[in-house]
Amino acid sequence: MVTITLTMGKALGRRPARLSLPVGPIGFAAGIIEDMACLVRRQTSVLRARIDKYTEDLAFDRQRFQSEPGFVPRYDLAASWQDTVEEIRKTREL
Repeated sequence: MVTITLTMGKALGRRPARLSLPVGPIGFAAGIIEDMACLVRRQTSVLRARIDKYTEDLAFDRQRFQSEPGFVPRYDLAASWQDTVEEIRKTREL
């Protein structure tokens, strides 16, 4: 299975992360930080909802999506991310 994160990293010329942190303790720590920030009336960028969004597990059946509505993409995932990175690099440094 190809993940979007790995495909994006490859398009950027970056190696996959060697360290993987367990989601449960990270979500718990994010919750504590969020609660503490709320107590002192401060905003924080570490939010439980953000951790949940970044770690959600989604899977899509490309074959079904192509056959039912009849959509056929011009690019595959790797080619589309490579083109995206190249376009962004033309306009600004990544």
